[in-house]
Amino acid sequence: MGKDERYDFVVVGGGPNGIALSAYLGKCGASVCVLEERPEAGGACENTEPIPGVRITPHAMYMYAGAAPGFDGLLRAAWRERGFGDFWGYALVAEGAAEAMLEAGLKPWDIAAPMLVIEEAGGKVTDFAGVRSIHAETFLATNGILHRDVLDRLRSAG
Repeated sequence: MGKDERYDFVVVGGGPNGIALSAYLGKCGASVCVLEERPEAGGACENTEPIPGVRITPHAMYMYAGAAPGFDGLLRAAWRERGFGDFWGYALVAEGAAEAMLEAGLKPWDIAAPMLVIEEAGGKVTDFAGVRSIHAETFLATNGILHRDVLDRLRSAG
């Protein structure tokens, strides 16, 4: 990026959130510059390999470890569920194309941008306990109308 170049937005980080945010801003007509220190985009979205040859998804383990015992029931009650992941799912909630998006195993930098976008669009964001916090490891974003119902279903074991 030269010192005379100008952009509407500069996104720091080429991980899933940064790339999805940049694509969404570009879709809205903005000029975007993505800054990433690694030679490739993608960030830390890889799976974990705790034992050589055994790969797990940290998000899936967190769901079944007790944070959301009603997760399976919520999926069964949904008309359709998709695994969009990261920022794209939150963009869909913000624009009204999806009703809810949830994730686990997050850091504050994973939550910051989606929280702002969802709330500015009129939605609601909390952790799985119903607390609004950027420091939670779980994150639920909804259109606001379904928020209480989704929380209740996540908490129920049946």
